[in-house]
Amino acid sequence: MRKISEKPVNTNYTPVKQLIQSCFFSASPEALIAINDAGDKLLATYSKRLMDVMRKEDTVARLAGDEFTIITERIDSPEQAMGIAQKTLDTLVRPMMLNDHEIIVSASIGISMSENDKEISAVELLKQAGLAMYQAKERGRNQCCLYSENLKEETTERYLIQREIQFALERGELSLAFQTQRNVLSNDILGHEALMRWKNPSIGEIPPDRFIPVVEDCGLIHEFTHWLLTKSLDWQSQRLRNGKPKELISLNLSAKNLHEHNFISFYKKSLEQYPVSPESLVFEITETAAMSNPESRCTLLKALRDTGANCAMG
Repeated sequence: MRKISEKPVNTNYTPVKQLIQSCFFSASPEALIAINDAGDKLLATYSKRLMDVMRKEDTVARLAGDEFTIITERIDSPEQAMGIAQKTLDTLVRPMMLNDHEIIVSASIGISMSENDKEISAVELLKQAGLAMYQAKERGRNQCCLYSENLKEETTERYLIQREIQFALERGELSLAFQTQRNVLSNDILGHEALMRWKNPSIGEIPPDRFIPVVEDCGLIHEFTHWLLTKSLDWQSQRLRNGKPKELISLNLSAKNLHEHNFISFYKKSLEQYPVSPESLVFEITETAAMSNPESRCTLLKALRDTGANCAMG
């Protein structure tokens, strides 16, 4: 992709320039399991569809992962821009065949437009399109949204979290905290609840109730849960090496962990790496998650209990 210029775009001329960003498409997880290299093939097909629907003078660029940007010119009104976005969306969401499997793709499109009486950099236009795209995603599948200042206030923080959280593990921005659990009558220590903490240099310290839902939406919850499990086992093994008593550690599982096929195998391999007894672990899921996924819940919890671990609903 060519670099987006930081130089302000002077729009005191015709045509009005606009930036349309198409991002965050998804495919059926069940189909993806059965197809090798499905992600690369999906991206290739997705890219071709974008190129086919655009005019020769338009610019199509892939930013990262499943994020694409389209820069168009000679657009005279928001209505025309929305029409282009809808045409693009209709093209992207058509079912596609990959290795004899039908893949259903969804997409969200955000639109930003420069105004005739204002100067704005291409980078700022890109950011605005991203905010609009995220709002479109919040409204449901296959939506288009036009950027506005009111929209900025509503979505800036969540969008920034969503952008930055993807690199939190790689950058080492997560930390682990343990909340001591005590008996209310005797004040004896019952155990410790393992909690993730995230501090980002741009956003600051973000509490779990604000970033965990975004992690789930981004499809990163499995990686974050694996990190939580590994760090908790390491912490417990260090305590035991230092001669401290064995105490329970509670770890929260997301509803989406109930569908993770390799969680049990990852858990068992982690136990081989750290000398921690499964009996000292408590896996907690919310009642809502358990009720929404009864079959997956039973399968996962049984597999955990078979190793000697404890399970609870909170």
